[in-house]
Amino acid sequence: MTGPEQRVEGVLVRVQPVADADLIITLLSADAGRVEAYARNARASTRRFGGRLELFGQGSARIGRARGSLPLLAGFDRGPSLVGVDLDYTRLLLCSHAAELALASSQPDHADPDLHAWLCRVLRSLGTSRGVADPAAARIGLELGWLQAIGAAPPIDSCSGCGAPWQTGALWPRSHDGLRCLRCEGREGADISLDDLDLLAALVRDPAAAGGRPTPRGARLLRQRVAGLLDEQLGRRTRSASALDGLETDPAADA
Repeated sequence: MTGPEQRVEGVLVRVQPVADADLIITLLSADAGRVEAYARNARASTRRFGGRLELFGQGSARIGRARGSLPLLAGFDRGPSLVGVDLDYTRLLLCSHAAELALASSQPDHADPDLHAWLCRVLRSLGTSRGVADPAAARIGLELGWLQAIGAAPPIDSCSGCGAPWQTGALWPRSHDGLRCLRCEGREGADISLDDLDLLAALVRDPAAAGGRPTPRGARLLRQRVAGLLDEQLGRRTRSASALDGLETDPAADA
């Protein structure tokens, strides 16, 4: 952006300190994609920006002419908060993971309303909930929702082979094959139960949804297949992924 001052509505997905008091902010906008701007003296004076520029905040950014490699942030009018001030460690990690996934799949000057809508939905779900019953299950729902938003997820409400709705559960032989019914795979027993499939659909819509946990067998398979799809799309891990791994394997997390 090098023209006159422009307004960009978006969510702050990255806030980087620079020098003594400056910031580089990155917004995800439904209409403009990924937008970066240089906020001079943002940590020393918050008056121009309606308060602190904080991760996961949403609002209307006023982007000025570029000076150097980045345009200047002339102002930021904050909108309604997507997350509360009482985020616990689990929800903070999941929100950070969502922001990193959104950042990795966004492009400058490329409208992506589906990605923006997914991020807002996830942040609102996690940011306004009282907690997450199962961090591993919430992560699966979050990641599969992101894959749907970027058009890289298999259908979860019907068989990828024949398109039939689920009757007796599903199989997921390989990540890129998608979920398949027993008839298409020529098998008698399901690896993912109907209850697990219903829970998965609920978690994609609302990662903080309560209502049970997947069976150990179903959870293990879903974790492996979704991780495989993420590897294909990203080729790397988000910074939050390792912390989430440790949280999921910590018995105290379920206490």
